[in-house]
Amino acid sequence: VYLQKILKKLDEKKLKVHNTTLTLEGARPRLEPLIPKIKTSLSKILRINEQAIGITAHSGENLTPFGEGKGLQCIAAITLINEN
Repeated sequence: VYLQKILKKLDEKKLKVHNTTLTLEGARPRLEPLIPKIKTSLSKILRINEQAIGITAHSGENLTPFGEGKGLQCIAAITLINEN
């Protein structure tokens, strides 16, 4: 829902997502097997090709609260282009 609101604002400003990269950190659940499904879902939401989405996932190795299984962290970088 949050992402849909942001996309609406981008549409109003004539901006479009060109590509994105995500880094996911968490001990649970194991995220590697889910990456293809996440890419498919995000490509539909963002209206971009799956090849324009990069995703890496790691366990955190017990070095952070996320690595201890106390949650998930996602860091995202998105490149926008002007549709004008």
